[in-house]
Amino acid sequence: MLTGPRLGGALSFFSGLLFTASVLALPTSWHHADTENLLQALQDGGLVIYVRHGEAETEEDDTTRLTEGGCEQLAATAAALEEADIGAETVLSSPTTRTMQSARLLFPEAEIRSEDKLDMERFTDAETRGTLVAALRELLARPTDGGNRWLIGHITPLVMALDTPFGGDDLPVGTMAVFLPEGDGRFTHVGNLPPHWGLAEADTKTGESPGDFSVCEQEPPSA
Repeated sequence: MLTGPRLGGALSFFSGLLFTASVLALPTSWHHADTENLLQALQDGGLVIYVRHGEAETEEDDTTRLTEGGCEQLAATAAALEEADIGAETVLSSPTTRTMQSARLLFPEAEIRSEDKLDMERFTDAETRGTLVAALRELLARPTDGGNRWLIGHITPLVMALDTPFGGDDLPVGTMAVFLPEGDGRFTHVGNLPPHWGLAEADTKTGESPGDFSVCEQEPPSA
């Protein structure tokens, strides 16, 4: 059985889902995670979470912004993460507007570091693609210092890093894909939190706000 930092009893849940990410198929854990145990593992720390940015405007370039629905969705997720006491050791974001907005919504008090290794446009350049794929895989594989490492990015880099073909239906905007870093270039997918998890949590708490999404009316934080 693989082991990772501070996962405790949650490893018994992961044992049936462990799947090395370098093979050409999505793991069974991709659509069948046990949310309760996944949340416990996130509380324990030591995981890497790749978040596809929230719903954005139709025209996609570096300045494309989140829609109001995307802002509300991620703000609700942020409130649910705070309620569950799930924090961030490090938050790295692609430098595009929609990803930086997403990062700031999820972790309004954290230092957000702009990371070119997550920049989708660079992954489309054949000259730099191989280096960037290796760098992203290293971010997924390198163990943390005990907390969680959050990567806020786009679908294309993750598809390339996993070397697994999948589409938007498999990773809708706002999805949080959770990985266990094993070191030496290895990592295991252990589950996904779906994009509307935070909104669903808010719906169970009568009268509670889905979160603060005023940041969507501001300029994204500088790198």
